[in-house]
Amino acid sequence: MDNGSADDSVAASKRAGAEVIELPVNTGFSHAVNLGIEQASTKWIAILNNDVSIEPKWLAELLEKGEAANAWFVTGKILDASARNRIDGTFDAICRGACAWRCGSGRLDSQLWNQAREIRFAPFTAAIFRKELFERVGTLDEPFESYWKISISESAAPPPV
Repeated sequence: MDNGSADDSVAASKRAGAEVIELPVNTGFSHAVNLGIEQASTKWIAILNNDVSIEPKWLAELLEKGEAANAWFVTGKILDASARNRIDGTFDAICRGACAWRCGSGRLDSQLWNQAREIRFAPFTAAIFRKELFERVGTLDEPFESYWKISISESAAPPPV
């Protein structure tokens, strides 16, 4: 899925052999991902932001690990593009207050982040998911988007005092 990008993402994807479904304008992360999930006819779906650079064997390695573990999803570590010795993120954890925490974010890369482990939440930055997962639990909640948003409309605002 191309969500109305203005860079060379479509051309680069096509040069790499990808079939690209192009949206003329950005319709929101969740909407675009959901359209891609619906169109996919594969067992696994890769969700990858266009500003992420992956290693040549990224997809093959994640598929191998996912199949071997019979996992619903698989992700790897994401390094900071401006400081390749620092972690941008690995997997997400949820605190008791229901806020997400990107595990490893800002920390130095080390062997700790190279260990395979069971995780509960994969970031939608660069991960693969079994299509069956979405068939069982549904797709992304489009009004929620990809990050927490708080907005108060005039009708929802408390009355003036």
